[in-house]
Amino acid sequence: MVSKSVLRKLSDFELEKYIKEDNRFVPEAVSMAFEILVERGRIFTEEEKSAVQELIQSKKNAEEAKLTEE
Repeated sequence: MVSKSVLRKLSDFELEKYIKEDNRFVPEAVSMAFEILVERGRIFTEEEKSAVQELIQSKKNAEEAKLTEE
């Protein structure tokens, strides 16, 4: 379980790692990091927003696939 209050303590630089491709974070953490960056005034282009949404969705799909394998 990811705690948003824990993520809020991270720097913008650290949060940026959550929204990069090939990270090891769960989709909820990626989503929360994105939300926190937006709240802090980080401006994302439409391409960046789409890339983050695709990353979150692909991680969710991977989690679901893992669950159905078991």
